[in-house]
Amino acid sequence: MSGFEADVDELDAAGRALLGVSDDLDATARRELLEGRSTYANPELTEAAGRFSARLGHLTRVLSDQADAAGVALRGSATHYRESDLLAPAQMRRLDERLDMGMVVG
Repeated sequence: MSGFEADVDELDAAGRALLGVSDDLDATARRELLEGRSTYANPELTEAAGRFSARLGHLTRVLSDQADAAGVALRGSATHYRESDLLAPAQMRRLDERLDMGMVVG
């Protein structure tokens, strides 16, 4: 077989899974990380834990956004393939009609 084939159900399922991962990451990013750091005996350790918590929260939000974008893109691709599969027969019939009428394709 030549050409390209896409399993639209797999694309859609992968997109939905990534959207779920994105939601989980977003929920994690919204939680207070290392919330007990104020009880640390060492002020420098408390400050370092605060910086670490802020950076990890930021990176988790970025990762969540990227997973969301990938999920939306995969689901959009699945939709596009489905639409193309539905429209292809009608487009081929129009092309066939134009060729039968001697019209130049272009």
